[in-house]
Amino acid sequence: MTSSPTIVGTFLAGERTVGTYQDAWIAWLSIDGQDVPLGEILADVSIRVGRDDVAGSPQPSSAAIALHPVDRAFTRGFTIGVELAVVARSPAGSNRQIFRGKLTDAELDGDLLKLVATGSLAAANRVQLDITGWPAEAWSARAARLLDTSGWWYTIETDPAFDPILEPPQNLDTGLVLFETYAASLVDAVGAAMFDTEDGHIVLQAIGARASRDHRVHVLDPAKVAWAPAWLQQMNVANIVGVQYGPDDATVTVVESDQASTGLYGRLATEIQSTRIRAAADASQRARIALARGAYPRWGMRELELLEPLLDIAIGDRVQITELPDASPSSQWTPVVEGWVHTIDGNSWRQTLTLSDPVASGLALVWDDVASDVLWSTVPPLEWRDADEHGDLYP
Repeated sequence: MTSSPTIVGTFLAGERTVGTYQDAWIAWLSIDGQDVPLGEILADVSIRVGRDDVAGSPQPSSAAIALHPVDRAFTRGFTIGVELAVVARSPAGSNRQIFRGKLTDAELDGDLLKLVATGSLAAANRVQLDITGWPAEAWSARAARLLDTSGWWYTIETDPAFDPILEPPQNLDTGLVLFETYAASLVDAVGAAMFDTEDGHIVLQAIGARASRDHRVHVLDPAKVAWAPAWLQQMNVANIVGVQYGPDDATVTVVESDQASTGLYGRLATEIQSTRIRAAADASQRARIALARGAYPRWGMRELELLEPLLDIAIGDRVQITELPDASPSSQWTPVVEGWVHTIDGNSWRQTLTLSDPVASGLALVWDDVASDVLWSTVPPLEWRDADEHGDLYP
């Protein structure tokens, strides 16, 4: 490992901006197991982890890195397809890996080398699976079978309240299917997130698992939030949900609807295309879950920029945002983290969190969890679906 760099900066419009501070954020960067001499080369880093939306498809992590200046000795032996690892120094002074993946693209412009790398999920997506003979089994067992077959280190977070039995995979002529294709349908079967982490393993997280105690709430210091985030509300509503169930040669669709929502917004239908659920009761439950989480529009924030990185955060955790402007729908909000982007540029390190409404993850406030001193008769008029903070219950 190289020593801590003392020269770090950026390459902007042909100019080299150099700082000589000791707390350089990038501790070390390696390509194909070889450390890049950061004491001689400036490195700007942008890393994306997770998804853009709670209902987004599986999305590999990625890194974009600019190295300057590089020489012929460096570029001559350089090749894409090898491993890239980035370790950063946290504000507390400890080192932490923030990316691991494979280099996929490189562009050399003079002595400025621009690199792009993708995480382990991108490589897994290209694996061809033989699904011949896979049996009917619970979603959690099917997830483990899929990830075992792919050959990657993985974690599965199951929803203890919803683990339906799935039909055997569709009988294709060849029995072969890409990991990416099958993973997308498996994600939809229960509503799940699939992503890769900073250390290179793959996580398949049923959204219902986010209510577990393993997912924490991080209280943000308002002084470390770049600015008051903009709120937005969109008509991404589904109030009629259809879910297919049964074997491929005799499928049936169960439909659930929210009449109050259709009365307000009209008929907004969707059909969940997924790995086939076996039982009608499970298909109905899947539809009801989707309605509970998405039949009404809600205020939310698309993203939140932090002036200092939060490195112990995980997808599925929540952040508590306080001291919001007076016109905000709530004085504080506790959204779910779907992903983030690290931007390390000279002595600046900003982290932009991608957030989702907690109700979309089934994290609406439960009356049993309300403080004992709250009486229903004192709660301001509201729809219970709008209560996801204790503050919503006080006049």
